[in-house]
Amino acid sequence: MEKKFLKIFLILGIIFLYYLLPHLVLAQGFDFAVVPSKLDFELSAGENQSRSFKLYNKGVDPVTLYGYVEDYWITPDNDFEYFPPGTKEYSSAKWITLSKEKVIVQPGQYEEVTVTVNAPKNIESGGYYAVVFFEARGQSEEKAAAQLKIHGRVGVVILTTVKRTGLEGEILRKGEIKNLIVKTTWRPFIKNFSFDIKNIRQSLRNLKNIQFDFAALFQPQVKTTTVFENTGNTYLHCAGLDILKNTLTGREDEVKLPEMTVLDKSIRNFEAEWENAPFLGRIYLKSILAYKVSADRQEEKVAETVFWIIPWRLIILILIILAIILYIRRKLKKKTEKKSICPHCGKKYKGNPSFCPHCGKPLSENICPACKNPVPQNVKFCPNCGQKIEKTKQKPTKNKAKK
Repeated sequence: MEKKFLKIFLILGIIFLYYLLPHLVLAQGFDFAVVPSKLDFELSAGENQSRSFKLYNKGVDPVTLYGYVEDYWITPDNDFEYFPPGTKEYSSAKWITLSKEKVIVQPGQYEEVTVTVNAPKNIESGGYYAVVFFEARGQSEEKAAAQLKIHGRVGVVILTTVKRTGLEGEILRKGEIKNLIVKTTWRPFIKNFSFDIKNIRQSLRNLKNIQFDFAALFQPQVKTTTVFENTGNTYLHCAGLDILKNTLTGREDEVKLPEMTVLDKSIRNFEAEWENAPFLGRIYLKSILAYKVSADRQEEKVAETVFWIIPWRLIILILIILAIILYIRRKLKKKTEKKSICPHCGKKYKGNPSFCPHCGKPLSENICPACKNPVPQNVKFCPNCGQKIEKTKQKPTKNKAKK
């Protein structure tokens, strides 16, 4: 029984520690930026348009930037993938010319670059895409001066909608929410702790830096993912919000969804986090995404779901504490519990029963331990053999009177 109890205690402890592990976050940055990061073009087949953007040097030294164009795609998880120009069917990379392909930007200054898109005459209506990169390069110290080492780059997304004349030239802007996903986790309970299996001694020294955030037991992290599919033939600029209502308390919050572009025939995940979510509740979630169909008309897509927030980590902690208390009580009870010996069969029994649980004989009279004959209650010596009688506390037999 005790082994089973210890196994349950160990399993609960492992589950509890799993949800307490802190997370590591890494960041990366550059010394130059681009404004804006996205350019929209809408033109007819055979036409051309020009737009400009600015490159800004945020560093303290002059920077030389080299421009080029590539194809790109966006995965459902919002990762950008890049390809050589003209690789994809939807590519507009070879239609693009840059006013400057090499730019020297002084510290704290801007340099303007103009992008011109020349749409071919015989092209189907729809969306076409490319990205203009400007890349900082420096000479490698280990190799010849002619070889270049990439330090970083910034990009400007080029979104082009081309319309042909006639019925075949219709532009379709439409989409739908495919799924609504909710993930509930809990904030780290243990802070300032790291464990390195290669350096256990140092890890043990780090135990003195541990901090416990008890408020984290009541602070869930609720993340929502609205899966949106563009079913039209050109890109959509989408924006929206989540409305979350705790039906147990009536509290209602709004969380803004990120503004993103969804290319045609693609899916993107709009992710948001609900700050200050309740630690317990039945939550009604309504997700709304909107996009422009025309200059004066907007269309909304709505998805709904219901989910529960249950403080599993707090429940596990309470179960562990209760398990420890019950375990200690069982141990103390075994130490303090007295066992008596039946004078008839010689076996041990617990408590103060009226009859022996092993042989069933009454325990309310004394038996001489030497001659095994019954003796009166108030005598000190056996009247048959003279053996000294030690009195034991016995529970009197309760007999119900018959009516």
